[in-house]
Amino acid sequence: MDISEVEDRVADVKNYFTNSGMEFRKMIADGNHGGTMLFDKPMADGEMKSLVVKYALETDDDAMSNNDEDLSNEMYWLERLQYAEHIIQIDPEYSSLWDDGQTGPGKLLRRPVIVMEYMQHGTLYTLKKRFRNSGIRVPDRMAWYFMLCLVRACVAMGYRDQFAVVEKTKREKIPRPAEGETKPRPPSTLSQHSMKGLNVLIGGLTPGDPEHGLLPILKLIDFGRGEEIDPKEDPSYGDQIGVSSNLDGVAFIISDLLCDAKVYQGERSVWRIKDNDVYEDRNIRTDADRAVLEDELIDRRLRDTLAFFRASGARQLPPLEDALELCRYGIKNINKSTNPIDSDASIQRLVQNLIFDADFDYLEFEYDFEDTAFTEAENRAIEAEREKQRLEEEKAKAKGPPEDELDEDEIA
Repeated sequence: MDISEVEDRVADVKNYFTNSGMEFRKMIADGNHGGTMLFDKPMADGEMKSLVVKYALETDDDAMSNNDEDLSNEMYWLERLQYAEHIIQIDPEYSSLWDDGQTGPGKLLRRPVIVMEYMQHGTLYTLKKRFRNSGIRVPDRMAWYFMLCLVRACVAMGYRDQFAVVEKTKREKIPRPAEGETKPRPPSTLSQHSMKGLNVLIGGLTPGDPEHGLLPILKLIDFGRGEEIDPKEDPSYGDQIGVSSNLDGVAFIISDLLCDAKVYQGERSVWRIKDNDVYEDRNIRTDADRAVLEDELIDRRLRDTLAFFRASGARQLPPLEDALELCRYGIKNINKSTNPIDSDASIQRLVQNLIFDADFDYLEFEYDFEDTAFTEAENRAIEAEREKQRLEEEKAKAKGPPEDELDEDEIA
């Protein structure tokens, strides 16, 4: 499309929704493949509801382009994940596929569009940049809570049928095992196929909620490449192939948030998992970035969980119920006394300054630990505990794993 065609397309979308009673606020993003606009929709109670309109730009004059196919595919999966708490929600009043025979903006505009809820605090990638520019490390406690949000999104993809009979947002849960069974039924092989910080949006707080009371909710977006993977593509994962793809993406997102992880380090390595009340000591092969795993400033349980989520083969990959438990266990057992930045007061201040009040020059932002300063005696105790942990890990590393734990049955 030339520039005039793009401008006409943008004008068509804008005019359609303003003529339907919505108020245009701004362009959020535009590019070669499509864009997003922000509108306000008047509600019956007199309030305004902010909505995002996502549209595609065709790449040819006649047939539906790949961009259209991606947007139609995204709509297909979002309809099936509607009411999942950690998946972006569509507005069914406005959204319809352009070629499905229904009335609606997609059909009338001759191209697919999606109308979605507005997440006002940007992406996880933007938050990572704010942390880097401020010189502050991402707190382990924040990483644990964010990882739990993303695992919940994986549960939604694995067991999406739980949302088919509800009409309001619901927290994603693992279904109970069938009578006579000890494990839940196998999950769907649905993979989002584009797990990265740019595709994770930050929402608001829910006071009193155990998962979103201290830190805001995250929601996964962009299902344009979503698909159910054929287990035959990698028999080593079997019916866990979708879970593997999604948990691998979760681990990459959190690793990148913590310390700019590489997607792939080039080869798998062996990592020793320490006893954590969910799994006993064991060795696994993992694709996790070695620089992340060996960063001793990151909580050891968190590093182990990142290694698990990028494990090689279904025998080592945690099922979704264990992935949830690992996150809940990590949140419950984070040692807030060893790092002031993990305290409630520090987390609340970071959330306020780097997320809610982020329209400042964060290049000049300085974080102040005054509210959470420890006494001299407490600081000595903290340093002693850190030194003890460091010596224990060095001793374990020097000793190396037992030979019989490196056989092929253990680390396929």
